[in-house]
Amino acid sequence: MPQTGVTVQAGGVVYNVIMLKAMRSWQTAIFRFVGIESAMKWVEKYDETAWTTDDSIWTEGVADKATLIDFLKQVNVLGDIYDATGFCRETPLESSSMDLGIKAIIQRPSEGATMFTVPSEILRYPWFSQDAGASTFDDTESPKRFRFTRIDLAPQLDDYNCGVFVLLFIDLQLYGVQVTGLDSESLSREAMEFFRYRHLSLILASM
Repeated sequence: MPQTGVTVQAGGVVYNVIMLKAMRSWQTAIFRFVGIESAMKWVEKYDETAWTTDDSIWTEGVADKATLIDFLKQVNVLGDIYDATGFCRETPLESSSMDLGIKAIIQRPSEGATMFTVPSEILRYPWFSQDAGASTFDDTESPKRFRFTRIDLAPQLDDYNCGVFVLLFIDLQLYGVQVTGLDSESLSREAMEFFRYRHLSLILASM
């Protein structure tokens, strides 16, 4: 049966397929309007003085609270840009929010940069020592080596900020600078909230 031949009657009103699909979008829009309001409240409560840095590179392009709220009011609630509101909650970042954050990051450096990454979906099982009955890992027999970079930052105190740490690592690789003022464990949460605010600002400014 073609879709044009399907109708639903409820409360004396007949709805065709086109109207039913539109109603589904309405439901999504209403739900997301609530999300936008929550995001604006998060921005209003954000304390700009809780954590600061002397490096202007991290504050460059970051909107003030009034401007950021205006950006949120302009968000297309049915578009992908809505996922930027994931930075306004104390929850782990979804992959869609991470994608928006990475896109905003790589658009900023004036010069080209290359990063080598290993997708998380790739599993590489290690070689084990034959003499140990495959019970002890022997890294000397591993057939491959991956280059890696280690950066010492503040401890991650909240599991929901792991995505922010990943984005910060990418930022550090592209800019080639360290973050001053992030050497205190007591300020780790405030710093991550700053970077959540920063990523939200950069994403929405690129709309």
